[in-house]
Amino acid sequence: MKKSYRVHVNFSAEEVHHWLLPRENVMYSYVVQGSEGEITDLLTFYELNSNILNDPVHKKLNIAYGCYTVAKDNDLQRLKTLYKDAIIIAKNEGFDVFNITEVMQHKTVVDDLLFKVGDGKL
Repeated sequence: MKKSYRVHVNFSAEEVHHWLLPRENVMYSYVVQGSEGEITDLLTFYELNSNILNDPVHKKLNIAYGCYTVAKDNDLQRLKTLYKDAIIIAKNEGFDVFNITEVMQHKTVVDDLLFKVGDGKL
């Protein structure tokens, strides 16, 4: 990641634990391993749900927010695959919506994956 971005985060071990490791109902983290066991890709998303008011059936909207997603060599096709996998994983975990922000290289994949631009209002 350092090669592709002039500004980047250097995490301490404690920060990796806090921001990247899975925590039930909070953070979801997955890695892809290469043939020699090295980690090649990382995808993470966190849970931030919203209450639904005045609906007799639905009480909560389960929302996943893409967090750190990094593909080996910043390969855009790998990044698209990671996001496709993230959407499937989130659906299997019971999420209704998957949101991502327009940071890093996300803009290059959101159109192909049929993400829609939000208005910032819930």
